[in-house]
Amino acid sequence: MKLFNQSLAGLLLVAGLANPLYADTASPDTKQAVRYLELAEKVDDNGVGTGKTCRIPATQSLTINLNNDDEDTYDCTNDEHDYFKLDNVRSAVIITFGEEACNSGTINGWEFELRTIIDPITTPWISLIKLKDRLRGDIISRGVRLERSRQGGDGGDELTCVKIKVSDPG
Repeated sequence: MKLFNQSLAGLLLVAGLANPLYADTASPDTKQAVRYLELAEKVDDNGVGTGKTCRIPATQSLTINLNNDDEDTYDCTNDEHDYFKLDNVRSAVIITFGEEACNSGTINGWEFELRTIIDPITTPWISLIKLKDRLRGDIISRGVRLERSRQGGDGGDELTCVKIKVSDPG
């Protein structure tokens, strides 16, 4: 009987059922991690996003036009956000910021495409305007690489389009 109890305890430990660190992982409240792309109009001296701010979940692929009803969904404001930060975002997520409306076919404005390369990654506030001075392949912040950029328009001002492409967990 002692051998049976030891075997059962070992099986429960391997399955994670006897370990309190993993006991809550199956609960509905903890299945989905909190992952966000945050936007801010300004950043104060303490590194806090101020002015017009909003949070967009980065758990699924999204295309958000800030110049139409999409801005209401996430409480973002067209042409008002000059900074972004990532909060607990997975690796291999591609984030595109653009001056023109998403999928407008217009190529006059600026556009920056970033890729996360650390899993997960949280960044400080990053200036969109300063991205215009960076080169393809540059690490713009720990865990975030500039994949491509297109100059035009004001070069980082007047954010209108945000695209998040989450890689398949395959």
